[in-house]
Amino acid sequence: MPATTSVTIRTLFAPFDDTQGEYLAFVSQARRSIYIVIYGFHLPRLTDLLIARYQAGVQIGIILDHSQAEGRAEASEVQRLLQARVPLLIGTSPVHRQILHSKFTVVDEEAVECGSWNYSLSASQQSNTLTIVHNPAYAAPFLQHYDRLRAFILLHELSLQPAGAVPAPATANPGTPS
Repeated sequence: MPATTSVTIRTLFAPFDDTQGEYLAFVSQARRSIYIVIYGFHLPRLTDLLIARYQAGVQIGIILDHSQAEGRAEASEVQRLLQARVPLLIGTSPVHRQILHSKFTVVDEEAVECGSWNYSLSASQQSNTLTIVHNPAYAAPFLQHYDRLRAFILLHELSLQPAGAVPAPATANPGTPS
């Protein structure tokens, strides 16, 4: 009989819970990898944390929505990531080229944060959900989705990439496109 993999789930609700603190603690525990797909990205403490984790040797891959990455608040965060050479891609939703509205982070290929919460200063003041699930089987489809988005962007949206950007890497998830 195969071993049962444990699952832990924690769901928080902004503005009542400390969603920003919990999310930053979640990301800071990464030892091997952090993969992010996010619509709204303006959280300076997260940018600091991602730069520090990248400089410490953690593999980082970030995919940002095109319409938001150029925003007044987001552009400075994106610029800081680019200056630190943190790998990222900017894109749209495949097929219809609409907004890339997914919101998730996978840490060490085994834990996932997802929900309606954007990675922004205002998200914790709004009514949003943030769920953290520790389970490799749950993480696998998120890694596959990240890799599919990455492949689409690299094939169809190179013109959206900022000058000097280091493309986000593929995951180590077996069976996903590279």
